[in-house]
Amino acid sequence: MKIGEKESGEDLTLKGLLLFSLPSIASSVLEPLASVVDTAMVGHIETPLVGVLAIATTILSSFTWMFNFLVHASTRNVSHHFAKKEGKALAATIRSGLKVAFLIGLVSALCLYFLRYPLYQLAAMPEELSNGVDKYFSIRLIGHPFLILSVTLLSILRGFGQVNLCFYIVLGTTALNILVTGLLLFVFGWGIEGASYGTVVSQVVGFLFSAYFVFREKKLRTLVLGGNLSSSEVKIEFGKDSLALFGRSFVLTSVFFLSTRLAANLGVNALACHQILLQIWLFVSFFVDGVAMTANILGAKFYAKKEIEKLKEMFTNLLWLGGIIGGLFLIFYLFLPSLVWSLFTFDKKVIELLSYIWPLIVWSQVINCLSFVYDGLLFGLGEFNFLRRHMFLGSVLTFLPLGLWSYSEKSLMAIWLGLIALNVYRYISGYLRTMKIVNAAQS
Repeated sequence: MKIGEKESGEDLTLKGLLLFSLPSIASSVLEPLASVVDTAMVGHIETPLVGVLAIATTILSSFTWMFNFLVHASTRNVSHHFAKKEGKALAATIRSGLKVAFLIGLVSALCLYFLRYPLYQLAAMPEELSNGVDKYFSIRLIGHPFLILSVTLLSILRGFGQVNLCFYIVLGTTALNILVTGLLLFVFGWGIEGASYGTVVSQVVGFLFSAYFVFREKKLRTLVLGGNLSSSEVKIEFGKDSLALFGRSFVLTSVFFLSTRLAANLGVNALACHQILLQIWLFVSFFVDGVAMTANILGAKFYAKKEIEKLKEMFTNLLWLGGIIGGLFLIFYLFLPSLVWSLFTFDKKVIELLSYIWPLIVWSQVINCLSFVYDGLLFGLGEFNFLRRHMFLGSVLTFLPLGLWSYSEKSLMAIWLGLIALNVYRYISGYLRTMKIVNAAQS
């Protein structure tokens, strides 16, 4: 997209925002599909392999989510500078984001490899899963730097409003992942190694396509790769945003990591159940994250231009959209649970555990979706410090007490009560902060 080209996303009706959000929703759902695809495929081969994925993907996802600030800060800053037609500042924030992404991807992959055995122990890995976990984990690390870079490049494209293009890139790489993983698992019989190689191939290809589309415009390519961009203001801004979002992501990652560790203490079946529930729960979260991405993109644009009435209209309709999505998932999960479970397992013991916790998953959907929409609204407003602070407070006040209770009572249900209670806290704090900012901007 050319610098100065007119942005999309001006139709702020419920229908208009839905149409603008659809590519981001599709992309957000497809991006984490690597773990879902692997879990669904290996779950039909052998139940313990789901436990292998639970340990390996939790560690990998933890280090990916921990650096999620690259996504939100890049999208928000690119959208902000693009709306104000600040070419050099735009190029500077892109360069800063990609430099940080490259260093993080390379260094974190090396650290994860050399520290993998202590991390397995920290995740309470059952001894019988050790060989499979190490095979899957070590191979997946090859694609880790490419993954960090590609999600950053996609966030830059979204900052330009190129949500359709991002969808096509993610759709293509996800289809490639499913194809290669399926061939290696079911045709060539490579087992858990086949699942990991399929994911790595898709991550490398995703990076190549994302880089091509970000740098295809000569003017932007010249500015980012060779321009004189010594704007300390932009670097400081990106640094402050990144630090605050890193803190938020670190806390959220710790919560998911701890939840899996607590589940591992309950045995292989409980761990498999937790992994399946986590994939189902996160699928909805990533689905509505497409709506949150719209809030980030358009919120940053309207707030930069001081168009408060447009900001309010967008907020209201996006919250309705998030609530509708949550309601639809509630109905689907309420009436078709067996269909959802069958995608992952036919193990009777695992299904028995799933059915016990399932009502929590069903009835939490609307609140979960609204909490993510409020996060997106606050990203667009640049409220990164607030998000970090309240993610920490929410975790301490909700998840941690229930997590400790789950440890003493050996209860998988308590773990999930803690995860849902955290989202309730995020919903309430997000509502109060957003209303305060909008009312202050109007006065």
